[in-house]
Amino acid sequence: MPEALLTPEERAERQRQHLLALEAGKRDPGIQGYAQPSAGRETVLIHFTEDGLTAFGTVWFRGQELEVEVGGPRWAEAARWILLDDAQQMERWKKIMFRRGPWPGLRTYQGARFEPLKALSGDGALVPVDVAALQQADQAEARRGRGIPVAPRF
Repeated sequence: MPEALLTPEERAERQRQHLLALEAGKRDPGIQGYAQPSAGRETVLIHFTEDGLTAFGTVWFRGQELEVEVGGPRWAEAARWILLDDAQQMERWKKIMFRRGPWPGLRTYQGARFEPLKALSGDGALVPVDVAALQQADQAEARRGRGIPVAPRF
């Protein structure tokens, strides 16, 4: 509801909730690392074909891989979606978000071709691709190593 339509009491309550949310955000430990499957255990390996699927508190992007241990600590959460076939994905999301197996494409952000961005007016170019940021993204993805984000403990 727009601020102007709120009573003074409702504005005060909204402000109180906002401050509580800010404090909770400061306490959020973020991702505490990535869980790897146990050696010798059955796993399901997928690669994302589209940006935007959210699982394990993370938004996944095209080209990322995820390997989940069957019966492992986060299996119950994964099993609700990771076993969907193409038809079930189309029914649920109207597109195929992932496929089984490793990513068949380029495995680096640095070698990717990026379309130059232009301002909405069509004039000029926006900030060029930051090569250092692409290197950092490659390094972060290598450290993750197909792992699942460890659930934070509050």
